[in-house]
Amino acid sequence: MNLWSAKRWGARVRKRGEETWVDLKQPYALVGSDPRCDIQIGDSKLPPVVYFVVACGDRIEVWPTCPLAYPIWGRVSKNHVLMVGRSRIQFFFKDERDIDLGQEADLDDDSADVTQDSVLSLALQGGSVSEGQDAANPVEQSLPSATLILDWGRGPRYKSLNRNVSIIGEDHPSLIRLHNADLERCDQGIVCFGESVWLVELHPSRLSPNQPTIRRVCPGDESVLVGGIHLWVEGTNSLDLDKLKKSATSAGDSPATASVGATSPRGDAMNGGLIRRHDHAADVPRPQRRLTVGESQSEDDPECLTVTLTDRVLEAGVRKSLRRRVLKTAAIATLLILAVLLVVAILFMGMLPTIRAIYGY
Repeated sequence: MNLWSAKRWGARVRKRGEETWVDLKQPYALVGSDPRCDIQIGDSKLPPVVYFVVACGDRIEVWPTCPLAYPIWGRVSKNHVLMVGRSRIQFFFKDERDIDLGQEADLDDDSADVTQDSVLSLALQGGSVSEGQDAANPVEQSLPSATLILDWGRGPRYKSLNRNVSIIGEDHPSLIRLHNADLERCDQGIVCFGESVWLVELHPSRLSPNQPTIRRVCPGDESVLVGGIHLWVEGTNSLDLDKLKKSATSAGDSPATASVGATSPRGDAMNGGLIRRHDHAADVPRPQRRLTVGESQSEDDPECLTVTLTDRVLEAGVRKSLRRRVLKTAAIATLLILAVLLVVAILFMGMLPTIRAIYGY
């Protein structure tokens, strides 16, 4: 299977004074206690998967898959240290590994950069260009242009992917949250470049030993069953909902066609960034249009609130980090000014008797 392009990378794992380097062969990694994790942490108290890590071109993104006390979100550099149990983990591209690995890295408890890069270079050394991608124009291909079509018994709904890396699940810290759909808290990692979409299983124990943890879903393919959700991918060309095929297999299984079609005619409604097409057979036909996430009119809907809340949490993390740096700079400047004033006062008090003796007062 061809995956997305990324520079060669790895991770430094430090535990109890011991340090190991892990070469990562694929552009994604799972961190946790599960035996199938790419970076396995031998701690029975840890969840099976703690972090989902993706190398995207020339950047690395980390996303927690369970509630953590001080998680790091989004893009990271080699100075970011992930605390997983008693282990400290840092991710490096191999051309950055010339740093002194014996030097203690600073623990960065600030939020990582969660902004989406507008430009990525996908034609990098050590990477392989995915099928359908134009290596001559990597910038355009790097931007996500796919849309998820989701159906869990309420009719197909649409969710545009606005990040290269997302997580679909039931609850925080998933980025796309769907309730009452038989999902785990963080069920599947989603990686999207252009129209290419990959699903990464975040619960490897559900797979058989010979099943890979990643699966590619192309526009027009039959659905992938994620929990109780049938998931399709739509590219720049719209798909006919009546011709969509439902699969009887889950995300980790091999494709198998089921002769069930999505029969819901197209209508419009918004629910938390997911567009639902209602059956309007008894209604007067109305013009068809594709709504966007920004056009949501259902702010009281639980799904809308959870998706919005995640974005607000990420933005709040960036603002909090900026405020912390501003306050730190202001405090240092204030202390410096006070120190200068104190030195001036001491010098003046020491010279005051001499001045009085000279001028006689």
